Amino acid sequence: MVRREKIPATSSEQRDTYHHGDLKRALTEAALGLVSEKGPKGFTLREVARRAGVSAAAPAMSGMLNHAITDGPVSLPDAVAMLDTAYLGHVIVLWSWALMQPNPEGAESTTVRFRSLDGRDREIAVPRLTFTEPITTLAGAAT
Repeated sequence: MVRREKIPATSSEQRDTYHHGDLKRALTEAALGLVSEKGPKGFTLREVARRAGVSAAAPAMSGMLNHAITDGPVSLPDAVAMLDTAYLGHVIVLWSWALMQPNPEGAESTTVRFRSLDGRDREIAVPRLTFTEPITTLAGAAT
């Protein structure tokens, strides 16, 4: 069975999950709701991410990048290399975030490595984009 997300019928209809908006607010509201329902012992980051409608890895990846860019720009290949194990989904999310950063037109391509679900290492060509601004939206990371 495929789970399909309900698309709002009108602009005034509100979604109950995060999508391209205020990530901090969405995660905070999801965390507070979870603690009020299940108490502190029922709190997990995975459940908070699920309730906010983002990948469980997305908050950690955005936090990692936001911390790293305090020391200077981070290239897309370097961001992928920071992950313990990068899967194609991680590469796609990082790539989509990098496309929202200010970058010059026509960035040269480079290759990044990722682990496929069958356990083999693979490569994919990506543009050499650079992260220079904090990640404030998790567009592309929705579950």
